Amino acid sequence: MQRLKRITAPQFFFFLRDLTSSFLTLDDSIKRRFIFSFFLVIITISLNIVSPLLLKQLVGNFSLSLKENRSILFILGFSYGFSWGMSQIIMQLREIISFKIVERIIRILTLKIFDKANSFSVKYFVHHQLGDVLSTINTAQEGVPYLFSGVFLYLIPTIIEIIIACTIMATLLPLKFTAIFLIMLVTYVAFSMWGINKSTAHQEKSIDKNHEAYSYLVDRLINYETIKIFCKQQFESEQLDLHLRESEEAQVKASIFIESVRLGQGAILGISLLFLILAGVWAVIDHEIRLEGFILVNAYFMQLCAPLNYFSLIVKDIKKGFMNIGKAYDILNKKSESYKKSGKLVSKLNLRKIELKNVTFGYQEERPTLEDLSFCLEKGKVTSLVGKTGSGKSTIAKLLLRFYDPFFGTILVDGNNYEDHHMDTIRQNIGYVPQDPVLFCNTIYYNLTYGNPNASVQEIKVALEKADLNHFVANLPNGLDTFIGERGVSLSGGEKQRLALARIFLTKKKLYIFDEATSALDSKTQKLIQNHILSLKKDAAVLIISHRLASVVDSDEILVLSEGQIIERGNHSFLLSLNKNYASLWKGSIAKSL
Repeated sequence: MQRLKRITAPQFFFFLRDLTSSFLTLDDSIKRRFIFSFFLVIITISLNIVSPLLLKQLVGNFSLSLKENRSILFILGFSYGFSWGMSQIIMQLREIISFKIVERIIRILTLKIFDKANSFSVKYFVHHQLGDVLSTINTAQEGVPYLFSGVFLYLIPTIIEIIIACTIMATLLPLKFTAIFLIMLVTYVAFSMWGINKSTAHQEKSIDKNHEAYSYLVDRLINYETIKIFCKQQFESEQLDLHLRESEEAQVKASIFIESVRLGQGAILGISLLFLILAGVWAVIDHEIRLEGFILVNAYFMQLCAPLNYFSLIVKDIKKGFMNIGKAYDILNKKSESYKKSGKLVSKLNLRKIELKNVTFGYQEERPTLEDLSFCLEKGKVTSLVGKTGSGKSTIAKLLLRFYDPFFGTILVDGNNYEDHHMDTIRQNIGYVPQDPVLFCNTIYYNLTYGNPNASVQEIKVALEKADLNHFVANLPNGLDTFIGERGVSLSGGEKQRLALARIFLTKKKLYIFDEATSALDSKTQKLIQNHILSLKKDAAVLIISHRLASVVDSDEILVLSEGQIIERGNHSFLLSLNKNYASLWKGSIAKSL
């Protein structure tokens, strides 16, 4: 797994850019919340600065005649208590108001990552675990509150308060108090930053190990059937425990180091307060300052101690937020799937003829799966691919869907290069049914109408009949509203295939690809559905990939593949007359059926 990195300067720029653009696109209610939240931050800063000054005035007036200053004392006392209390209330109020802002930013960022991940080629998902992508989305969602609250609600207000407090003390009191205060701040911040930087490695390792454990967990839960089949529950539990143990140890080390830093911070604040009190007592005795000056110094110190106590946690959270979002921007900054490589983008697509010319391709460059392959698919024609496992049949389907591009050779559609057509335009015109259909964790109706959400009741009925699924659905208590579970776990292999076929029958495409689409069906059902598949050639080109030769006998052209090359081609009768590879495969299939 790739090591988690800190957010880089470009990533930080992209984040700020996205944050700004997101703010501009927010609805008016969210904008008002943001402005009001900012207004509350300013009020909180003002109250925190004014409170110690009111306390100073209150103490100073106690030394005067109580009889003459009684009303002033009550006013100052009330003002001090009110300002301090209001600052605490407003601090919580701004948190409440900012929740919706943060959640909206999370929503926008999550959608951006989701859309970006969906724009990647199939190759990306082959080399990256799904759990890693999900974990990235999860940590990015966690990172937004860290950044927003840490920077906007704590770090910036604290810095402003410190600057104003130091300015007031330098104006009203001897400079030595400001000097002690600044020395304390510099020492505290320097020590904190040193500790946080030292803990970064522990923190990165902790997050990295957490990613690994989460990815492993998701991958094993997705493949629960395989685990059960091989009785590997205990083994997988032990392996997960190893990942969790590493995550636990990394988290403990990171937490202990952070707490050690906090221990040092507490010592710095304690020593600084001791020096400040001794200096204040000495200054009062020497009549450099009055009692109210001593109170002011301590009030500002105590006022700023609270945010300083959380300084390391806030900075740690901010850095954690940057790291988490940095992981997301590793994805957001990756190149999307290329839509075209050369020439002008062709907008019109008839898909009357697709021609593969001298196509060579392999999943690894040094090991070609297809070599110098040439053939045509045409409207009104059914073409079938047969051959032994590993001969490259399903790879051709992936090239036609443009999940991959050929190493050499070209694919022409209506005479134009395949790469000069928008990928979405191509895929919108192709109906594809794989051997192992991918179904959503939803109802039969949702999966059935996924390619045509506006299908009429009559169209749905016809599609179900063509896939021989109408009686099955009619006998279900909830009918089309039956929930089928994760990847259609409640359906048999044949029911999954028939549902996938019905989904395609409900659409109107210009090219249909059936890749072992009836392999889980009995011969009677297969023949019924095969007739409907053959009828599609009236308005489209049809490509059938099959090991069952009984399903290709009525094809207009049959291509026999071996090691990525076409070794025979022709219709069923012609290929049998050759008495070569196809004839041998046919005899084998007949023998199996007996």
